[in-house]
Amino acid sequence: MHILIKFFSQKSYLREFVSGKLYMNSLDYFWNNGFYEQKDIFEGVVCTVPVRDFNEMPLDFQAVQASDYHFRADGYRFCNVLCFYKVELTQSGRVFSYNLNPSMSRFGDYVAIITNEMEFLKRIKSTVRNHNYQVLCGDVHYHPQMINGIQSKPGPRVYLEAEGKKFTIEELQRKGFSIRKRDCFDKGSQYMNQCEWRVALYRSYKCTDAYKLDVGDLSDIVRCFKTTDIQDGIDSCLKRHMYCDTEGWYGTVNRREMRELFYHLGDGKTTMFSVIG
Repeated sequence: MHILIKFFSQKSYLREFVSGKLYMNSLDYFWNNGFYEQKDIFEGVVCTVPVRDFNEMPLDFQAVQASDYHFRADGYRFCNVLCFYKVELTQSGRVFSYNLNPSMSRFGDYVAIITNEMEFLKRIKSTVRNHNYQVLCGDVHYHPQMINGIQSKPGPRVYLEAEGKKFTIEELQRKGFSIRKRDCFDKGSQYMNQCEWRVALYRSYKCTDAYKLDVGDLSDIVRCFKTTDIQDGIDSCLKRHMYCDTEGWYGTVNRREMRELFYHLGDGKTTMFSVIG
């Protein structure tokens, strides 16, 4: 069981959300902008390849790698996302317990709590279909950095982008590499304290601008609080049984289909990143 929470830095943004206008930045924005907890150049990585497999690199370069090579789909720059904090609930008899990450207050002074997740999902899905878009909603999975089948040791990292050459998944597969596939619902474990649940939107054309998906008034399924009162807000929702037990992903396509849509929107091209440590 869980509750979905959305943070807002300004009250006007909160009001806009309650009115049903869902502001969705593109992954291109998060590749290049935002504060530390938001910025992530690995958003949209579609696969990783062990260092030992990718023998095109010089041995001395391979020796300083701190993680497998990451291949980010160029097409994912056009993916619009809406991010929520997922509060996991544990129940013992009639008593609920939960943990909140105190650092999440950096994401804004106001919060909106979704009180009917299934209705929220239905409205998103209906609107998306009316626009002939595709959508997928669900948990983000967090993965530790791996190198050649072993978890990487912690430490400072430098990320290098391969310039002047693009790769395709098909090319990597033909070479017999051990590919571990990923998508926009996979992130590094350094972000796991965000407990993210997200909406990913495919609009079928190449545009990196933020987008507002208008799903109609949400005031009947949203409760609003100041971030300082978030615990009182959650407790109030629990007393009214305003929580959800949905699992997995919900939308018009599945995860594989969504990944393929964005992969082909970017002409099947990926950019390789190496991690030096």
